[in-house]
Amino acid sequence: MGVLWLILASIVPAYGEELSAERTRHLMIIKGAQLPTLLGAQLDDYHLESVQQAGLEPIAFQFDEFDQQGNPYFANSGTPIDGKQGVLDGSDELVFMYRDAGPKRNAQINPRQGNVALELQLWDGQEARYVYLVKGGSAQSDKHYVRYDSAKTRVETDDYVLQFADNNLLHWQAHYYKHYQDPSKNLIKGLDLNIHFTVFTPWTQATLTQEQLKPQIIGIKGGPVRAIVEMDTMVKLAGVSFPFAKLRMSYVFSQGEVASISWGQIPYVGLLMKAVYGFDFIDAINFNDLRGSKVMSGKGPREAGVVDGEVAGVEKQLAIGGIVGDVKHPETLHLEDNYLCLDTGRGYVHLAMQEFYPEALSGKERKALEDNLTLFTSALGVQYLDDLTHGPELGYRMGLNAKDIHLDLSGSMEMRFGVRRFFLPMLDAGGPAQFEREFRHPPVLRVIAI
Repeated sequence: MGVLWLILASIVPAYGEELSAERTRHLMIIKGAQLPTLLGAQLDDYHLESVQQAGLEPIAFQFDEFDQQGNPYFANSGTPIDGKQGVLDGSDELVFMYRDAGPKRNAQINPRQGNVALELQLWDGQEARYVYLVKGGSAQSDKHYVRYDSAKTRVETDDYVLQFADNNLLHWQAHYYKHYQDPSKNLIKGLDLNIHFTVFTPWTQATLTQEQLKPQIIGIKGGPVRAIVEMDTMVKLAGVSFPFAKLRMSYVFSQGEVASISWGQIPYVGLLMKAVYGFDFIDAINFNDLRGSKVMSGKGPREAGVVDGEVAGVEKQLAIGGIVGDVKHPETLHLEDNYLCLDTGRGYVHLAMQEFYPEALSGKERKALEDNLTLFTSALGVQYLDDLTHGPELGYRMGLNAKDIHLDLSGSMEMRFGVRRFFLPMLDAGGPAQFEREFRHPPVLRVIAI
């Protein structure tokens, strides 16, 4: 444990209070709309700096642009950019690591090149941290928190390595964690991603796995703070010649996280609801011999289960919360008590959280969710296996009986959802509940013109 504290101390800046496990690896994401005075500015004209021991110094950052469907923009996707390429638009995102922010500068501290345009104050608790958007100059940080190798289909960060097989990013082959007691151990057997359908009759079934879902990569952006890989796929059901769903999938890699975010469009939703009796969707990681690890979930029980080769006792009670809030006011919708956590106690913690994007819902989809909110919430569950072949498997399951869904929809239906997976050396005293609470309540931003 002493070694782990030394590891954490080595990656936390000296400024201010010691950062929590979440804030140490927290990505600050600032929308262009939050920087109104810079809308329309050329992205290449700006960089980020913070006050370090030697004064203002460049920090790692990137601007990411998005398309009109709300996905990361890549020309090969065929979806137009939202705004103008290379120019700051409202949907663009400025991204940097929270821990790279520093103390407030005084008037005598100026960048070596260029001029400070904006002061970004990040308020979290009792102390504010600051970064400065600088216009002009060529100063850049040489820090890269993440490195994606497209030739090897492999991502490496300061914390982990994730290797994919067969040029299929849904086929997880190996995962190493640099702070685990054995950094050379492959921690996973693979990703269990499948959709099981009951179609036309209760006795006719079909299953799609990541082996059938071989997405085509349509764009890769390697940035110093996060790397984005955009994929496109078309799914067919039970040999039916028309596609029943179109999926755009993004992997977003950062130092301590892999986020898989999907945008789905069902063009024939009415026909699908008549054809499908029910379905189960599973998104889980099959770990490799991590016996003795503790497993916990957002809705308890408070006592942790132990990976020991069988599912018994509290492990049978693992549960998560659902969507809460007022559907008529999408800004209030959020997932609550949703985490799943596996803690090896040996320098590796895996913590997962589902993600929901209510701002992506149109009025039509919002009404459908309002009519079916209780049903969808009860359908969210835990996928947990622990036996001789699973050591263990932990993730999310959503099971729905389609005939119970009340939808009055014509044409297409769209939604955005995701799973975020965090890899940590250890948790704080507040455990995974503290991590989820901090993640869902990021530092408050205040923009100050200079």
